[in-house]
Amino acid sequence: MENQRRFDAASIILMFFMTKKSHISVLFIVLCGAFGCSIADKNNMRADYPKPKTETSSSPEVAPKNDLLPLLFANYEQIEDGMNYEDVVKIIGSDGIETRRSSLENVELRDYKWKGENYQRIYVSFRNDKLISKSQSGLK
Repeated sequence: MENQRRFDAASIILMFFMTKKSHISVLFIVLCGAFGCSIADKNNMRADYPKPKTETSSSPEVAPKNDLLPLLFANYEQIEDGMNYEDVVKIIGSDGIETRRSSLENVELRDYKWKGENYQRIYVSFRNDKLISKSQSGLK
């Protein structure tokens, strides 16, 4: 019944415009509708957001960068103050995720984290590429 009401309202509007100056009125409505729709489509386009990129890999053996690592407490214990980032990477077995970098005058501070399975984490902080602190959670 609702569809019939819409049809009846549309019929009444069409009959109104057909009675006087029918051709000009219909043409005006059609042009306004087409022009208005094209303006609305252009305004709704968002050129400032790039399309999402899809990852493709030619080799299925290559693991994604964000894979969880097997983090071990024994490796964590080998990390010592004064080591540089490369030394820590050799012990853990992969690059960490840089979480902070800042510098002031001659001091550069950097923090990294490694994510393991079951919420295991290793956190390290460097001052001028020398380890100044480390912490861990969930390592066995």
